[in-house]
Amino acid sequence: MYKTYYADEEGSEWDDEYGVAAGCQSFLIITANGTGAMEDIDEGNKHTTSFTYEIESGYVTITDSYGDTERWTVKSLTDKGLVLESICGNETLAIYYKRIK
Repeated sequence: MYKTYYADEEGSEWDDEYGVAAGCQSFLIITANGTGAMEDIDEGNKHTTSFTYEIESGYVTITDSYGDTERWTVKSLTDKGLVLESICGNETLAIYYKRIK
């Protein structure tokens, strides 16, 4: 992940404080068999959460190992990256990933 965008009725903001220099890294590892993992490294502490996913026209539904499910709109998918967006009421969250492998 290299940046996020958040907006609600009170305003919006970009957050691009990710990467080694910021002390926070977040990786989305996706496999072709419908499984994956979210790997977060914050100040040297690593936390990994596995998940399953299902793809349907323009959407991806992710269920993590705790049983929590989220449905995301695929805003962009290219050989260079992925942008996912979630809208709930008056709130919008977009997450931007760069492809590194």
